[in-house]
Amino acid sequence: MAETRVFSWVQTHKELVQYILTMKERQPKLIDELVQAGVTGLERENGNGSVIQLSAIDPFTFLFSIYKYDVKRCIDILQNLSASIGITAPIDVFGVPHTDPRAVWEWMRKADSNDTRIQTIWTCFEKAVAHTLNDRDFQALLNIDGLSNPKLSQGLFLIDPEYYLNLDIKTRNYLEVKYDFKVNLSSYKSYTTYMNLLGKIRELTSMTNLEISYEAGQYSNEKDTVTPHSLTAQVPIPKKANLYPDPKLNQILYGPPGTGKTYNSINLAVEIADPEFMKTPRTRDDIRKRYQELVEAGRIVFTTFHQSMSYEDFIEGIKPVTSEDQDNLLTYDVEPGIFKEMCDKAVMPDDNNFEQSYAKLVRELAEIDDKPLKLKTPTGNAFGITLNSKSNLSLFTGKELTKRATLTKTKLIEHLIDPDRTLFFSGYLQGVIEYLESNCNLKRGIGSHKNYILIIDEINRGNVSQIFGELITLIEPDKRAGMKEALKVTLPYSKEKFSVPPNLYIIGTMNTADRSVEALDTALRRRFTFKEFPPLTKIKDDQGNDLMAKVLCDYSMKEILTTINSRIRILLDRDHQIGHSYFLDIDDAEELMEVFNQKILPLLQEYFYGDYAKIGLVLGTGFVEKEELGVAELSDFVYDDKESLVKDNYKIRLPKDVAEFKEAIHLMMSGKNGQEQS
Repeated sequence: MAETRVFSWVQTHKELVQYILTMKERQPKLIDELVQAGVTGLERENGNGSVIQLSAIDPFTFLFSIYKYDVKRCIDILQNLSASIGITAPIDVFGVPHTDPRAVWEWMRKADSNDTRIQTIWTCFEKAVAHTLNDRDFQALLNIDGLSNPKLSQGLFLIDPEYYLNLDIKTRNYLEVKYDFKVNLSSYKSYTTYMNLLGKIRELTSMTNLEISYEAGQYSNEKDTVTPHSLTAQVPIPKKANLYPDPKLNQILYGPPGTGKTYNSINLAVEIADPEFMKTPRTRDDIRKRYQELVEAGRIVFTTFHQSMSYEDFIEGIKPVTSEDQDNLLTYDVEPGIFKEMCDKAVMPDDNNFEQSYAKLVRELAEIDDKPLKLKTPTGNAFGITLNSKSNLSLFTGKELTKRATLTKTKLIEHLIDPDRTLFFSGYLQGVIEYLESNCNLKRGIGSHKNYILIIDEINRGNVSQIFGELITLIEPDKRAGMKEALKVTLPYSKEKFSVPPNLYIIGTMNTADRSVEALDTALRRRFTFKEFPPLTKIKDDQGNDLMAKVLCDYSMKEILTTINSRIRILLDRDHQIGHSYFLDIDDAEELMEVFNQKILPLLQEYFYGDYAKIGLVLGTGFVEKEELGVAELSDFVYDDKESLVKDNYKIRLPKDVAEFKEAIHLMMSGKNGQEQS
C-alpha cells in the first residue's frame, strides 16, 4: 500500500506553540486542557493522602505528556486538544519521537508556578520559539533534573521541527549507520555546539529535520521486531512515499499516436496506487483487473480533455439541479467537478468508512418508506430525513417536519472533511454525521492517506489554463497541502478555501501529432514532468515473445514500422511517426491489410493534408499511383496555355486482396518510389 507522509502535525504544533505562549500565567488551564483531551497522570497526593490535579506545568512537560502513548491515542489527544482550543487538527504524527515526561515528574509533582525550574523552562521556551537561545540558557536547562541532552533536543524539536533536530537514540543510531556520523552526548553540551552539530548533519544529507527524524524511526522499526511506543510503525512506507514533494506527482506521457501512452498510464496508475501489487511480475489481465478494482474503489479516475471541457466541469460550477423535495423545481447549485471530487476523496483517511456507513443509512431509510427518520442537530433542534431517488437525503424541518431542502452525499463528505466548508445547513449535516457515528458505525479515520490518481487522456486537446484556472499553481508539488510552501485559494463559486492534497497524482497523455511539447502552455510545462513514449521495435508479451518479430508478407513488423517511420521523419518530423500498437495483435496478412487500409493510410492523409505524392514517397507505388489526367480532360473553354495549369495528380490505391497487398508491401520495402515507377 502506498502511503503519503503529510506531516500535518507540524502545522498543529505551530499553532499550539503560539497558544502555549499565552498561557504562562494560566498553567492550571493548560493542565485542564490536557486532561480533557485524554492525558492521564497529571495529579499528585496532597498532605492528607488524597489525589489532586497538578497546579503548575512547563511547556516541555506539556508537549511530552501528549506523546507518551501509542499512535492512535496520540492523534486522538491532539485532535481533542485542537477542537478545544481552536487550532488545526492533525491526521498523522510521522517523525514525532516517543517522549516520556516521567523523568521530570518527581520534582514537578511538588512544584508550583513560582518554582525556579518551571520559570527557567518557560523563559527558555519563549527564547526557543524566537530562536534566541544562548549557551547560558542551554546549560540552565541541562541543570534541571530529568532534562538530559537527548530529552532537551526532543523538546526543541517539538517546538520547531523545521529549525531544531531531535537527537534521541534512534536518530543517533540512524546517523551512525547511514552516514557513519557518530553523535556523542558530550559533543553538544552548549547551544553553540548543538547548532554546530546540526550544521554538520545538514552537510551530510539534503533531508530536512522532519525527514531525518522520520527515517530514524523507520530504521529503528525495521531493526527491531517490536518497538515499544513506536509512533511511525503503523505503516511500512516505501522510499517514494512523499515525505517531501514527489517531483512525479504531475507527469505527462507524450509521443506519436499508437505508442502506448494510454496503455502505460494504466500501468503507472496501478503502480502508484498499489506498488506492492506491481513488485511481482504481472500479466496484462492481472493489471487490468486490479485497475478496475481501483476504479471501482474511487482510487483511480479516468477522464478525457476536449474543447468543450471547462473549469465548471473540472473544478466546480453552477449547474441545474432538479429538486424532488419541491415538486421537481429546477434550481441552480454549486456542484463539484471531477478534480474537486477527487481531492475530497484523497483527503479522507484510509480507515474512514463513510461509504459503508452511508450505504447502511440508505438501506435503513429505504425500509421506512416516506416517513422521516428523526434526528437532532448539535444544538438540540429536531429534524427529519428521507431517501430520494438519487440516494441523497431529503431534509424536513420545523414542528410539522416540512420538506425544506436536499442534503447531498457530496455535502456530507465536504462537511466531514472540513465543517467550515459547508456554510448552509451545517447543523443538519452534523446531525446526520453524528447519527452515522452512533448508529451506522462511522469512523472518521486517523490513519495515513492512500494515493489517488487522476488520468487525463489527451490533455493537450483541452484549454488547460482555462480548465485548471487558479489551481494550476496549487498542483505544484511544493504548493500542496502539508508542504512547506503550501497554498490555499478561495474558489470563485462556492467561496471555499481549497488546497490540493499531496497524495493526488495527475497523469496526462499527449499526442505529439496534435501539438508538439514545445507548443504547450508554458505554465503547464513548468508544472509537469514529461516522459516520452517513442515507437518501439521490440515488445515482449507476457510469455517473453517479441511481438514485433512476427513476419507477414515476408517482412517483420519491426522492419515495416522502421521503414515507414524513417521516411516520415524525413518528410515531416519525429512527432508524426506512427506507433507500434498498429502492428500488435495481428495474426495474418489479411488483418495487416485492414490496418493499412483503415488506420495507417487515413492517418497519413491527415498528416500530409491530402498531399498524396508525399504519401507515395512513404508507402510506394503499391499504395499510391499517379492519375493520367491532362488537357484532354478539361472543357473546350478557350484559355491560353492550358498545359501550364495541368499538375501531377495522385490517388490512393487500396489493395483488393492479400496477394495485391503483399506485392504493395514488397514495393514499399524495396525502396522504389513513384517517380521510378512512372
